[in-house]
Amino acid sequence: GVMIGSISHSVKGLLTRLDGGFYLVDSGLKKEDTERLEEGLDILKLTIDRIKKMIFDILYYSKEREVNSEEIDLIQFANDVADTCESKAAPYKITIHREFDRAPERMAADPEFMQSALINILDNAIDACIMDKDKESHAVHFAIIDKPDGIRFEIRDNGVGMDQKTKEKIFNLFFSSKQNKGTGFGLFITQNIIKQHGGAISVKSTLGRGTCLTITLPKQTA
Repeated sequence: GVMIGSISHSVKGLLTRLDGGFYLVDSGLKKEDTERLEEGLDILKLTIDRIKKMIFDILYYSKEREVNSEEIDLIQFANDVADTCESKAAPYKITIHREFDRAPERMAADPEFMQSALINILDNAIDACIMDKDKESHAVHFAIIDKPDGIRFEIRDNGVGMDQKTKEKIFNLFFSSKQNKGTGFGLFITQNIIKQHGGAISVKSTLGRGTCLTITLPKQTA
């Protein structure tokens, strides 16, 4: 019942955004207003991306499966993840800096699971930048570092940041700091994926300054 209520609330918010985007597109076409048309299309694209992400999260949560680990080209994999998220960041002039020069060439992991986990974190970082109206420019840094104790992934942003109370809840099921814009699935699922890979995830954040999430995964062979 809690899950259905949370999902229904999220879907209602997404439908409202779709209606708003459709209205702008429709009126922009009728009035030949290019600016309004582009605004409406941006809302529709962003909302459709959120719907897809929510469906993937629900499917993951409702159908657990074992990790299918395989050896992946880590640099190519990381670039594919960054490419996926850049389509959301670009309209807001948010730069994603890729820092892969210290990354190992290969890694053993479930590519589908790891892609979902990293996209969830990058998506949150971009949202934090979009929500921040106080800074002139925003950026997300996506770094991978080969460490003696494992492979470290760092995703940091200069967005709105979080207070201590929010930091303590972000990995809880159904908790979202985005009000009706989030489902509360993303970071809960991300943490589970990291644990299934034998890793750990931690967060550092300062309200008004930004957030850094760090994942450390053991060096494994497929």
